[in-house]
Amino acid sequence: MKLTHERDTRLDTVEASVLWAMSQPHVAFWGNGLARLKQVVDNAQPTAMTNGRLIKWNTDFVAKSTPPQVRFVVLHEVLHCLLRHFNRLPLNSLGNEAGDYEINLMLDGVVGIERPDKALFDVRFKGMPCEEIYLILQKEQQAQPPPPPRPRPTEGEGNEPTEGEGNEPTEGEGNE
Repeated sequence: MKLTHERDTRLDTVEASVLWAMSQPHVAFWGNGLARLKQVVDNAQPTAMTNGRLIKWNTDFVAKSTPPQVRFVVLHEVLHCLLRHFNRLPLNSLGNEAGDYEINLMLDGVVGIERPDKALFDVRFKGMPCEEIYLILQKEQQAQPPPPPRPRPTEGEGNEPTEGEGNEPTEGEGNE
């Protein structure tokens, strides 16, 4: 059996965006970083992501995005690599958010791209390195109060505890 590598036409907008980035003088430095990153389909990702060797794309996300938004995401993902976020930040969601804020502020105002609606953006982080943004986000996360306890069901709602279950007072209950 002969295996062939067929081009995935669902990434045509991505490929066009990569070529655009490599040909535009105002983003050519960033665009040239794309030359070593393989573009692949991975619909398990909600949007797009990079691991430093490739960019994984959700084809539904690409289909729903405008070409300027795809160009934004192409540059966004390559900047994670060029800025070495994998070495500078913890590899967790908060680290990714800090990197996203740094990158999205850098891309603000670049001609020919459009920030997607749900992209993280906060001008209070303008000019800050991702490490500083991370520390601020970490402090804010720690300062948030825990969510309020869920209300207990009232009698007659059909949620009566069975024998041996839910009869013990929890912290702060039954000690008035």
